[in-house]
Amino acid sequence: MNRFPRTKMRVAVSVAVVASLAAASSACSSSQAGAPGKIRYAIASDQAPYWPLYIGEDQGFFAKNGVNIEISRTQSGSGADLVQLLAAGAADMAGGLPDPVIAAVAHGAKLRVLNDTGPAPYALVLRTGLTSVSQLGSLGGNAKIAVSSITTATAPVAEKMLSDAGVDRSKYDFVVAGGSSDRLAAVMTNTVDAAVMLQPYDFTAEGKGLKVPAYSPDSVPDYGSTEQTTVDFESKNCDTLRKYYNALREIHTWFMDSKNKDAAIAILAKHTGVTDAIAAQTYELYVTKVRPGVNDPTKAVETTTQLLIDSGNLKPADKPGSDLVSTKCVASSGNGGN
Repeated sequence: MNRFPRTKMRVAVSVAVVASLAAASSACSSSQAGAPGKIRYAIASDQAPYWPLYIGEDQGFFAKNGVNIEISRTQSGSGADLVQLLAAGAADMAGGLPDPVIAAVAHGAKLRVLNDTGPAPYALVLRTGLTSVSQLGSLGGNAKIAVSSITTATAPVAEKMLSDAGVDRSKYDFVVAGGSSDRLAAVMTNTVDAAVMLQPYDFTAEGKGLKVPAYSPDSVPDYGSTEQTTVDFESKNCDTLRKYYNALREIHTWFMDSKNKDAAIAILAKHTGVTDAIAAQTYELYVTKVRPGVNDPTKAVETTTQLLIDSGNLKPADKPGSDLVSTKCVASSGNGGN
């Protein structure tokens, strides 16, 4: 399938929970933050958006640049859990979507969005027997759509994709079903009627004969994956963050070099457990459409904020200020900017 052909790509929680995160953030001490040269990096689960981290580990880019990255996995697929780790001082950085960060900041959490790593190409995968998105609106009962969270991340994106296909909001219900691999399992067993997921699991679904008729960049073209940290960690570890982003730029250059294709494919297959063939399909998508990089996250934050407001999950009055985005520790030595 031709992934999101209409989109011109750029080169590129509950109230109670987030309120508690804000309190935890203010209590975070310097002893909880990572030591100089060390970043405790939290991810939701193993999937393609974290590919640069896998490359950095396996190819030695982080060590070369004098930074030690310790990766931890929540396995829940929930961005809210990543935010909780940040605010509680259990992680220094997290990679994911900006939705739960925006929600947490609205309730006082002290967080920063540092980088837009590229588009988040979420796929809508249909269960066996369904071939088009419009069928989800005429099943005779409410369709069940598997997402990572009801109020942030995949749910608002799925709502926009379904709306664009003419499916009324009253015709389906969201079901929280963990990370992308868990959602793949749910749709493959017909536990749900459709599921929203990232690569490489959508390619796995296609290989099993399931239909993938919609991709988020067609509906929300500026919806991107981002990297976030706490205000405290940024203020005390700017040099470490610069080293990390120096390494990340080298990783992206390595990834986009075709001579490293086979090695990149092997790395994704190793870390996600998919076949080399599935990893190869994901590679082609990423080098031609996603093109991961180090980018100013302002547009991604603005797009996500409006998406949350439109879906009723964020009050307009809670729209974050411009200080949510900070790139002062992202610029590499010598180039003065992103």
